[in-house]
Amino acid sequence: MFANFRTVERVLQGTGVASRLGQEAFNMEARKVAVITDKGLVGTGIHLPLMASLEKAGVTALLYDDTEQDPSPASIEKAAAWVKENGVDLLVGLGGRQRPGQHQGHGPSRHP
Repeated sequence: MFANFRTVERVLQGTGVASRLGQEAFNMEARKVAVITDKGLVGTGIHLPLMASLEKAGVTALLYDDTEQDPSPASIEKAAAWVKENGVDLLVGLGGRQRPGQHQGHGPSRHP
């Protein structure tokens, strides 16, 4: 399964930027957003400000935490099926290791 991919036109970064996610998603006319991450990051609670910001802006926030490092095609297909099944219209990737022990967030990506 393949779909069109369109990346963001701008990236926001800096202290407190997570609190702006909900309004940014709302401005993009997203009404159902999935935060895509892994169970390890969920265990830290790092996703909670993102989820709260989305909900505060009136955007439905869903969490998909069944990702794996260096995902297999089957893992990607599983996530894509979940996105389609849940009618998600915007994806927010949370993760991506730069150095051991350091994580970064990725901006929203529109799901067609």
